[in-house]
Amino acid sequence: MASKRAKKDDAKDGENKTKSKKKEKTPKEPKEPKTKAPPAPPETPPPAGPELNDPDAVQLFRRYDREKANHITRSDFLELLRDYTAWYPGRKWDMPVMPCALTDAAGIPLGFERTARNSEFEAGQLFERYDVNRSGTLEIKEFQVFYRDFKKQLAPFVEEMLSPRTSMYTPFGGRLGPYHMDTPAPWMSNHHPSRGGVNDTRHLYESKLAQLHNMCESTLVSQRALLHDKLEAMLGGHFGSGSMWGNPMTRSSSDGDYGRRDTVERLQRDIDAIDRISSEIKSRVYLGNRVTTQEMTQFLEEFPRMHNKMEELAARVYPNVAFKSDEREKLLKVKDQMIWGLLQERNELRRQRDAMDAQLRHVTELSAQEMRKWAKYVGNTAAFSIPFPRDV
Repeated sequence: MASKRAKKDDAKDGENKTKSKKKEKTPKEPKEPKTKAPPAPPETPPPAGPELNDPDAVQLFRRYDREKANHITRSDFLELLRDYTAWYPGRKWDMPVMPCALTDAAGIPLGFERTARNSEFEAGQLFERYDVNRSGTLEIKEFQVFYRDFKKQLAPFVEEMLSPRTSMYTPFGGRLGPYHMDTPAPWMSNHHPSRGGVNDTRHLYESKLAQLHNMCESTLVSQRALLHDKLEAMLGGHFGSGSMWGNPMTRSSSDGDYGRRDTVERLQRDIDAIDRISSEIKSRVYLGNRVTTQEMTQFLEEFPRMHNKMEELAARVYPNVAFKSDEREKLLKVKDQMIWGLLQERNELRRQRDAMDAQLRHVTELSAQEMRKWAKYVGNTAAFSIPFPRDV
């Protein structure tokens, strides 16, 4: 009995020890909630490169394409860089001149502040970098890549090159009036520092041409519009379809007002003269530096005559002449008379046709009657015919 009790006591002590061990265990720390990783951002396509169809690059390319062969040679490229850093009267003071470099990190300036030989060497390096096909010239696409890389430096230069130079403005925004520079910008002429002395003929040609162009735009354009309106009013709306007074065959011989006719003819002649002068000046402005020395000399010789003619046309005054008769009504009356005559002629032809048809029917009826008479006569003759006796 004692052994059984001892075993029970030992079993109870073991259970108590295990329970106490479980109580002594520290409670487990709460588990942190698992956070999901943020989704990966969607892949964005790489940014598109700058557009290679820049109109400023095209304008600059055309300006320095001296040979007009759709490419820029090494010498043209060197002249472009020299013009970019050159100073000339009338240049904008706020235009920064930043030297072009081979790369952003290379720092090789092309400001031409050192020797000309070193500048040509640097320009040649820059030219060879963009001459991808090694043709010795820069095509339009290659030049657009060059302009894209140096757009920050060249954009103000192109803006200055394309800006009009016909007016000067004060710092407060007031306009002082038209002027012309005795020394044009480098890109406006064929003169460059490497070509020798100053081309006085070209400078004088461009200044005189600018003077005529300013006068044409400011005076002759408004004068032509005034003459056009006056002539259109005098012709009664027939100016758009061609002036009847320019053709002597269309003039009315019964019109005795020759003064009015002469005024219309003088208006037309002056409008044609303004058109010829404006067309000639615009064509010379469009040619730019593609003008030979002989053509410039010829223009300078004709300049006094053209200037006097333009002043005469701008100062000419015409009296207001009113028409006594409406030419449109005369034309309408002539047209109605022609139509009436044609209608009368058509009616007369119809009457003649009807008379001929009636006469033809009458002749046909008479012919039929005669044929019936002859047929009846032949029948009667055959019925009463006497037979001849036969031979016995």
